Amino acid sequence: MSEPMRRSIEKLIAWKLALTQADPVATTHLLSRNSDSRFAKNTTVTMPAVFGHIDAYETNCPGDARMQLLPALRKGAARLQGDAKLLAHEKDRRSRRQADGAG
Repeated sequence: MSEPMRRSIEKLIAWKLALTQADPVATTHLLSRNSDSRFAKNTTVTMPAVFGHIDAYETNCPGDARMQLLPALRKGAARLQGDAKLLAHEKDRRSRRQADGAG
């Protein structure tokens, strides 16, 4: 995968999960709603917050190479979320200083 493509995917993951304040490297609990997945209906499973469809469904998808990239993509997305939080915090501090007349 090219570097620009990898960065784009990391940015997309970071943005999408930030909408719900989800951590890209965390796990989550999901409820299987049907037996079409790898899990019986009404089974609660623990999954990574970012997972491939092959993790949840039986598939012949040839995505093994991309699946191997998921750990690095999760980490990259988490780093971007952390950077965004730091930038937002600094911007907020500057705004408060300006509001206080400290310029």
